[in-house]
Amino acid sequence: MPAIHKDVSRVCSAIVKASFCAGGFFGFQKAFPGNHMAPFFGAMLASMGENLITNGVGAFNVQYMGAGSGNGKLAVFGGMLLWVLTTQAKLDTSTARAALGAATIANIYVDFDPALKAIMDGLKGARDKVKSM
Repeated sequence: MPAIHKDVSRVCSAIVKASFCAGGFFGFQKAFPGNHMAPFFGAMLASMGENLITNGVGAFNVQYMGAGSGNGKLAVFGGMLLWVLTTQAKLDTSTARAALGAATIANIYVDFDPALKAIMDGLKGARDKVKSM
């Protein structure tokens, strides 16, 4: 029973965190309609809100790689995923929220670090190539 309780607790926490992230993204999007970065900040702020209370501005120093970094991944990439789902995939906000929740739950059981490392290395290589031009 304790093992089941731990899994259920982690899944429920992931759903709540994803809901906060989506609420921050769409709330800041409505509050600051002309600002393109506000929704991403809102998603990060909503995802890391409890850390902001305890750690102050240091809460924005998030870790998105490594074990136990699920909250950091949600804070950094949650807004980007919502943006891609709503603007590029043309999903409505409810479906995008559900997809974010599913991705957050999947992050509990799937190690996304190799994929993130490959993406970050690719971006770094592209940046270095542009700088050398």
